Amino acid sequence: MEQVLDGVQLVLVTHTHRDHWDDAAIQLVPKDLPLLCQPEDLKKMEAVHFVNASAVHDMKYWSHICVTRTPRSTAQERLRAPWRLPADTC
Repeated sequence: MEQVLDGVQLVLVTHTHRDHWDDAAIQLVPKDLPLLCQPEDLKKMEAVHFVNASAVHDMKYWSHICVTRTPRSTAQERLRAPWRLPADTC
């Protein structure tokens, strides 16, 4: 697993369902790595000692990347991730 995380500079947690964010991830991801999450998940990240966690309310810049939160409202939209990385629109 350490090889998978080698070189990772940022973690984006789109949601905390167990198929995306489980106990193994909580244990293995370095606690000082920058981590972006949903506003409602920030306290969960802080509770497990991620010291550089921050919530994406609407838009958040990290390095040269702009992360924009987009709502989902229908079953069709739920098939797509609630995040996009639109480098040219931020």
